Amino acid sequence: MAPPDLQYHEFTALLDTGATRTAISQNVISRCGLKPFGEMPVGNVKRTELHSTYLFYIGVWPDPSPGSPQTFYGMKDEILGIDGGDSRYYDVLLGMDVVTQGKLVLNFDKDFELSFPN
Repeated sequence: MAPPDLQYHEFTALLDTGATRTAISQNVISRCGLKPFGEMPVGNVKRTELHSTYLFYIGVWPDPSPGSPQTFYGMKDEILGIDGGDSRYYDVLLGMDVVTQGKLVLNFDKDFELSFPN
């Protein structure tokens, strides 16, 4: 679990198993007051571009079952993510750098489960 002195912000995320690295929007960068850590070349289908990198923590709050307490799962290590532009659908694109730290189960009914070790 993340240290209690961290500020928590809630954002919408998209799970992208085709993305190597987690990307965050300008909204995340601004609201969290993140400062660039460096730059990293990132390739896409058209070209390779330089993106600013940022260090941050990620946590998830799964929907609890009725009558169950709210649970928080936080990544214990900082994530080195990139600026990923803006989307009207999500603020964080969770890449395989985060997904591989947990367990992802994809179901045929288009549902999925993502869990992390305690």
